[in-house]
Amino acid sequence: MPEGWMKEMQAKADEGNEDMTLTSNSEDERDEDKKLRPIGVVSALMAAGYIYLMSKKGGKDTKDPNALRSVIASKTIRTKLGRAYDYISTPDFRTEWHMGAVEVAGPAIDHSAVTGELFSEEMKFGGSTWHVDWTVLERQFPTSASTHFAEFVLEGKRWVESIRIKGDKNQEAQAVLVEMEVAVSGEGIRADEDGKMLRRSISRGLKDSLKLLRQRIAD
Repeated sequence: MPEGWMKEMQAKADEGNEDMTLTSNSEDERDEDKKLRPIGVVSALMAAGYIYLMSKKGGKDTKDPNALRSVIASKTIRTKLGRAYDYISTPDFRTEWHMGAVEVAGPAIDHSAVTGELFSEEMKFGGSTWHVDWTVLERQFPTSASTHFAEFVLEGKRWVESIRIKGDKNQEAQAVLVEMEVAVSGEGIRADEDGKMLRRSISRGLKDSLKLLRQRIAD
């Protein structure tokens, strides 16, 4: 890897963290944010490294002027990790909370999707309509009451969405930090779209999605 890679990766992680939104409606939730925030910083650093590596093809920088770095937003929700994961990973629920989704279709969308399953989603946000055919790329589901981390990763043509759910080791807290990250390659941006405007639209869409998600699953 080129010298200075870690510095560039750290800079991208710092920039990504500017998009992270940790909002709370109570003093207790702010305390939960303080406990969970370091985990979010580490995740953002790892994500920045992934985006950096994906931007290199054959050892050459793509230098795509329309390339879109990942956009991250997060929110603390008072609920159990298992409940949050089951809801988030069930495609049929996405029309209730996810990025202005108006339709979700697939052979089996009524359960927590497993790796390799497919579904399509039509989303309306930022004044545009987007149709994405998703594949469940990876999932890490809670295996027991003591599990403190879960992840659900989707891949579409030129789109990648990662949702990480982090719980506090103090089981009495029963609060999780839900972190959403979306990345769109430069080729995924239509000729009539401005990359910066799309980035802002995705950022707003993620924050709105997390607000709706909290309304649906908060205890």
